[in-house]
Amino acid sequence: MIADATLRRILPASTVALLGDLIRWCTWAGVAVVWASFARAYFNLWVKTATQPGKNDYSIFYYTAHMVRDGLPMYGPVPAAYGFKWPVESLGNLNPPHFALLTAPFWYLSYQQAFVLWLASGLVCLVLSLRIVWQELQYPRSLRLMLVVGAAVLSFAPFVLVASTGELTYFLLLPLTLGWRAARRGRWGAAGIWLGACASVKLFLLLFLPWLLLQRRWRAAAAFVLTIAVMVAMGAALFGVDSYWQWRKTLAIIGWWGLPMNASFAGLVHRVWTTGAANAQWLAAVGGGVIAVATLACLRAPAAGPRQVDTGMAGVLLGALLASPLGWAYYVPLLLGPLLGCLDALWRGRAGRWWWPAVVVAGVFLYVPDEVIGAWHKVAWQAGTVGSLYFWALLLLWVTALGWYGRRQQGFELSGEGPHHGGDAIGHRAEQLLAGQQELAGAPEQIDREHYRHGQSRQREVGFGGSARCSH
Repeated sequence: MIADATLRRILPASTVALLGDLIRWCTWAGVAVVWASFARAYFNLWVKTATQPGKNDYSIFYYTAHMVRDGLPMYGPVPAAYGFKWPVESLGNLNPPHFALLTAPFWYLSYQQAFVLWLASGLVCLVLSLRIVWQELQYPRSLRLMLVVGAAVLSFAPFVLVASTGELTYFLLLPLTLGWRAARRGRWGAAGIWLGACASVKLFLLLFLPWLLLQRRWRAAAAFVLTIAVMVAMGAALFGVDSYWQWRKTLAIIGWWGLPMNASFAGLVHRVWTTGAANAQWLAAVGGGVIAVATLACLRAPAAGPRQVDTGMAGVLLGALLASPLGWAYYVPLLLGPLLGCLDALWRGRAGRWWWPAVVVAGVFLYVPDEVIGAWHKVAWQAGTVGSLYFWALLLLWVTALGWYGRRQQGFELSGEGPHHGGDAIGHRAEQLLAGQQELAGAPEQIDREHYRHGQSRQREVGFGGSARCSH
């Protein structure tokens, strides 16, 4: 059951004493309802995707793989012999040519067989990512906690969108989570490799490169660029250099910015500004550029310890989604590790309670189904408010991440263990390194490794949701 001490973190003690049992029973009843209802909903979505080609993004991946197998241009029109109906002549595949390596196993499978393989592989990536996050944040192996977290994940609108579209989010989630873990542990070279692999497929993740450079993570930035170069070279060798020119032309035909699931600033502009497409594109480009520059400006200082890595990576990911022309809401799960790391610090009391309102409001917005948001597009004011809830949710989280990072960079929680531990030896050593030794290329990595080792030992002392034990 949920302990009274846990409830008192968010409710007054008098309320917990009076209604604690009722809150516990209602919580578990809600968890049971979510598991029962959403498990069935996910199954129905998967069946629909497997039996109705042409109504999901997975169809794009499958038929592109078959065009590659047959020696056809992967960005050309779909042959009539495939018997596949698509609204327009081109599939609109926005992934680079080397992405076809991931779909190569589909070449000789039927549509249903390939989808089962795609779904199973994606779920394995999701489970492995959750396991990495669980171990890194040292959550206890509690069945009750897993059920609660599972219910929160199942009912989260971005995860539902991944299921309904058959998107590749989980295949990006695993390497990005590995990169997050490596960065928390001070292994920035490995982090650069994983982040570069993701950015080679999704261009909005390129925002990590200037962030790494501003952070003076030279090894990570070099690994990032080298990984992208290797991926592109592989694609050019296998599919030809011309395939990248075809991909570039495909990117130029994008015209679906205003869809409800586009959580970027460009999506907001195109939903509200339905006339004058040229002006809307200009405004969206300027606004996206401002968001990208603001993100880098606020996160430029080296991250001192795992907690700041969480906040920094969350800020970059949120800024990238907001600044991108197509910041689809089904990419929000990529924030899994950094966002849970931030929430873990917030829950343990290592951040000011004034961050809670923004986080709660953003969370509520992200639980609103896509169908509800899509119904609010009839007039401009609807499209800019309820019709853009995903944008407002990401904006709230982005502002919170930038503000939190800046506050911690000024000295608050520099050691990653809260204000009560900011004067320990590790925290003092980090302050010295940040203040007087940043000219040394290896200083940030040295800080990170010290903080990670210290943070892991402190977490073992504190325990999940507990308080520190006195060792004197």
